[in-house]
Amino acid sequence: MKKTITALSLIFVVTICTYAGNVSADTLTVYLQPHISPDLRLYGQFKDVPKEAAGHYASSMTDDSRLLRYNYTEKEKPLMVLLSEEDDGRFSLVADMNFNNSFADDYKYYFFYGQLSQASNPLFLQPQPLSVRYGSDKRFFHWFSPGVYIDGNSDNPLQAVKVIPAFERVYYGSFEYGDKSYSIILLSNSINYSRAETTYVIIDNKDKKQSGTAFPDVPPTVEYISLNIPTAINGDMALSVGNIDFSDMTCGLTISGISGESSESIPFTGFNAPLFKKKSVEGRSISLEKMRGHYILIDFWGTWCKLCISVIPELRDIRKKYPQLELISVAVDPAPNANYGFTPAPLKTAIKELQMDWINIQDRSAEGSEQISEKYKIKSYPTTVLIDTDGKIIYRKSSILAMDSLRQILEDVFGY
Repeated sequence: MKKTITALSLIFVVTICTYAGNVSADTLTVYLQPHISPDLRLYGQFKDVPKEAAGHYASSMTDDSRLLRYNYTEKEKPLMVLLSEEDDGRFSLVADMNFNNSFADDYKYYFFYGQLSQASNPLFLQPQPLSVRYGSDKRFFHWFSPGVYIDGNSDNPLQAVKVIPAFERVYYGSFEYGDKSYSIILLSNSINYSRAETTYVIIDNKDKKQSGTAFPDVPPTVEYISLNIPTAINGDMALSVGNIDFSDMTCGLTISGISGESSESIPFTGFNAPLFKKKSVEGRSISLEKMRGHYILIDFWGTWCKLCISVIPELRDIRKKYPQLELISVAVDPAPNANYGFTPAPLKTAIKELQMDWINIQDRSAEGSEQISEKYKIKSYPTTVLIDTDGKIIYRKSSILAMDSLRQILEDVFGY
């Protein structure tokens, strides 16, 4: 059967086909729109700017900060970035995204020195929309996702942190499946044109907000997913993205039923939670499979992560309000020889001081693929995962900003 759907000036061709094993699947070809100009040519590197040459930005500089400049072209205004070492041990990075000679109204990134690796494996921060003027009256958009890494040639942490330009090429479209409408957003990341990686996110249009253009406003707690990982839609269907052709502005989607236990390798909302058996810090044998029949909240954190520690009081409140909820904190080992700007407390000491009177598991890096954080593909901290009584993930978010939405879903689950 073949049918054509028109929505939001975008055309989708839906073909229903059958795969081996009598598994029925739908394939869709989605025609995309660019959120930015895909022909934009970017070059150059971030370079330090001395305070005497900082102009309007000089007032933002301190002894614990560096002003950096990135040139798009020889004619356009450069992008200015302020890198700072904060009093609490974190680093911050803010870019003048609207080119108004001020950092006061711009998004500020935070990260820990211990999160950083060498140049071969930079940490890429959450992409943010960047507005660039071309000529006298033309403006186009792309997303800036700075990459940070450590230069091992410096003993000064502030000087050791390097920032590289990475820009997201963003494409989006809409499609309908069943009685629902969805948006797909593809981020094609390029790092000085040396390599590219594409990630995606699917948004239910009933939850979509508009950002002043046709492009939806994406919450900062949304995780962008690698193309080799499917997304759950319509409750029990798995959507996979493939056959992307940016020159033709199309991508292919395949939608099929979620096949029970085989979905445990996909640790995202809508799929079965990966199982594990571990000894808790308290000496208990913990089996996720034996806990089925209960709602389970897993919090991925570390004693080296101050943002994670700041969430613990909220977890205590949740524990008190919902004693029937199984709460598991998975403490990930600090990186070897990492400098976090402070000395992390031993795990048992931290658990006692933070009054974490629930299940605690130490996630040892020596366990490799058996690490719980590896099974759940955790990339940022803190990350919270809520599992229902059938063992399915019904909520997964990263960042401290996720607590409000977690409280809301717990109210919906328990009725208070």
